[in-house]
Amino acid sequence: MLMEFKDWLREQLLNKGYTQEEFGKAIGVSGPAVNSWLQGKSPGVDNLRKIADVLGVPKAEVFYRAGIIDKSDIKVVEQEEKDLDAEIQDLCKHFQGVFLDKRGDLSIESKKVVIDVLKYVIQKEGGKTRKGE
Repeated sequence: MLMEFKDWLREQLLNKGYTQEEFGKAIGVSGPAVNSWLQGKSPGVDNLRKIADVLGVPKAEVFYRAGIIDKSDIKVVEQEEKDLDAEIQDLCKHFQGVFLDKRGDLSIESKKVVIDVLKYVIQKEGGKTRKGE
């Protein structure tokens, strides 16, 4: 039987040595927000992504634990995530000093910057997208 998300999260925080306040700060929410998740309230998808990043677990695992995807979808979601990360990483190599750390990895902050840049470009284009390119 699948462990409830709140119990899984509590176990993860204990294993990694996080207090609610520390964990909240690491993902950009308050300690009381983390407490609400430990009481059974579901975090939003953006926070689930941050939870995965901070805990160092695949996003697909967190989505599965939160009941968003089925177990059969985990491998598909993990592969999509790897493909997207590889593509972003490849593109960011053109801006080594901007997005990549000393190891050549993307930080969470760099991923946010990439997303902001893409949103800006879309906004400048008036939300237009080109199909088939």
